[in-house]
Amino acid sequence: MKTRSLSVFILFIFLLKPLLAVDTEVKDGGSSAKINTTEEVKKETEKNDKSKDEQKKEKSKSEKKNIFEVCEGGNKFSIGLKNRTEAFYARSTRLLSGSPLDQVVYPQTTIEVSIYAETEEAVKAQLILRNKSRWGNPNSIAQTTESPVKLVDGEFGTHKHFLGRQIVWVKECWAEILLNKAFELPAKKEHTWKMGLFPFELGRGISLGSAYAVSPGLIGFFNSNIIDQFAPGSLIHGTICEDKLKLYYDFYVAVLDNKSDSFDVVNSKIYAQEIGRRDNPYRGFGKINYLIAGKVDWITESIFGNDKLIIEPYGLYNKDPEQRVEFPSDASSNLGTFGIYVDYTGKCFEWGCDFALNYGAQNVKAWDRNIIEFGEREGRIVEQYSRVFQGKDKKIKALVTDANKVIVNGSAQSPALNGKEIGTSDLYNGNNRFRAGYKNKYKGGFMFVSDATYKFTDKFQISATLGLATGDENPNRNLKDPLDSEMDGDYQGFIGLQEVYSGKRVKSLFIIGSNKLVRPLSFPDVEIAPIERFASDTPGFSNLVYGGLGLTWKPVSSTGKQVNINTNVISYWQEQPTKKFSRTLKRTINELASSYLGTEVSLWFDAKLLKSLKAFIITGVFIPGQHYKDIKGTPLNADQLKILDKVNDTGYKGAIPPILGDHWAYVLNFGLEYNF
Repeated sequence: MKTRSLSVFILFIFLLKPLLAVDTEVKDGGSSAKINTTEEVKKETEKNDKSKDEQKKEKSKSEKKNIFEVCEGGNKFSIGLKNRTEAFYARSTRLLSGSPLDQVVYPQTTIEVSIYAETEEAVKAQLILRNKSRWGNPNSIAQTTESPVKLVDGEFGTHKHFLGRQIVWVKECWAEILLNKAFELPAKKEHTWKMGLFPFELGRGISLGSAYAVSPGLIGFFNSNIIDQFAPGSLIHGTICEDKLKLYYDFYVAVLDNKSDSFDVVNSKIYAQEIGRRDNPYRGFGKINYLIAGKVDWITESIFGNDKLIIEPYGLYNKDPEQRVEFPSDASSNLGTFGIYVDYTGKCFEWGCDFALNYGAQNVKAWDRNIIEFGEREGRIVEQYSRVFQGKDKKIKALVTDANKVIVNGSAQSPALNGKEIGTSDLYNGNNRFRAGYKNKYKGGFMFVSDATYKFTDKFQISATLGLATGDENPNRNLKDPLDSEMDGDYQGFIGLQEVYSGKRVKSLFIIGSNKLVRPLSFPDVEIAPIERFASDTPGFSNLVYGGLGLTWKPVSSTGKQVNINTNVISYWQEQPTKKFSRTLKRTINELASSYLGTEVSLWFDAKLLKSLKAFIITGVFIPGQHYKDIKGTPLNADQLKILDKVNDTGYKGAIPPILGDHWAYVLNFGLEYNF
């Protein structure tokens, strides 16, 4: 961290150097001479005054304001500050439960300091530092990822640590080089190379967004609620044509997770449970989750006058060697996505769309599920095996003793031995101890979104949107026996990477984007559900069909302040129907639930109080559809499964617990945003 900070400091000092130099001479005809005549001084002064006036005009046109900015020749240095202080209140926005436990309220402050430098019109660099915290909760600022808790050979849950202090982290940090000047390329068109942490998206950011490694999706991919840091990557950007028809290209490479950066990481024993790897449990070299993406932007202007058309074909490839299905690093994936983005902007009419298609496969490794865990025997804590039993009836888990260790560690590993006795030891494998390897093919998953806006006047416009993303059941959960799904299959749901799309011309407040409601898939179809069996949640922009309208009014107040008022109504459906759930039977029943998820109504308001100060209010309500009535009570974790014991035909006994329901959801967000 110290080395990285020192490098950034040296870089900015280097970029500042030309600004600190004072040139007291002007060059004329290859020689240097001091300005010593009144006429020359007058001409030079007029020239400088004109240049300064032009700079002031350009600066006034820019919406971005900086605390400090210096421009000298081809050099520039600026510092900006952004402060967003806001308050949130949400009721039933997670489980639609109606429970008083399903609500949150908190104020939050986000501060960003941005530093930008440019020199010789060839090198640019930017650094953005961020601090974000919820008032009264210092643990909300930063926390570690979950790690297993081990005692001797046994595991009992996971833990994470919090940093209870205000900290500042790097959100964005990059340097960009103009290759034409740096390497004296003969090309007339500009080509640049950017390296570091910076945003990069394909299309509308659905196939590939800028959110970086925040939370896992359905089958191990990342989707995000909040972008606090951009992925580290490298981008080559270039101009092919820049006349009336403009053509640009981008080639992007990012490292999303590197498990080959140290000796200890390469030699970690993470594959001891993979069948056939007892003697070679080491991770090995080359386990890097990387992404390669490319796009071409074709831009034409003045087709029908003052308008603009963008056509962007794109593609990506993601290799993730360590995904998690049931255990860390028990699967790998190769994902490819091809798509095209189109956007047209005219004087009165706007329209755009984005379409993408997935291909590839996820390989799930053959795995020995048996681990050492802690249990209780006659008031004592003991070590026991999770999927090896004492006796043929398989009711009592075998204790971890020296004798049993020799038997279990030396036994053969094969799915064919599930439920069988280990030799003649009276120790029996559990019915699902061994998992066979299998492959999930990404087959047919696609998404399509489109929206349009018609402007009646500069102050009033109407917009419409529709979208579709294919869905599927969790390919790693067999609904007949979710702990025994070892077979090759097809996954037809769409998979987006680092996506937080919430709409462009008509915004969603509840279902897509950062504030998504839970949308569970089918619950396992079994008579008695074991404590570890529960429904999966739909990840991100998947298994969804929606359509909606939006109205925008931009009046000017009596004091001349700009006001924006936007209201949206959007309805949602499932693309792939899931099954109904019975609270009394505590299981899925063999009937399809309604696909209608519900309708949201939202209001977005903001007003410019000052040039650098904006006030905003965002509020809305989600009205659940028949789908949530059909799946009411579906548990998504072990605690919710236990709550079902309190459910009868007439409703809940006692206080209403936080479990999936069909109550209306409400949200309110308001605050101030400063841009200096």
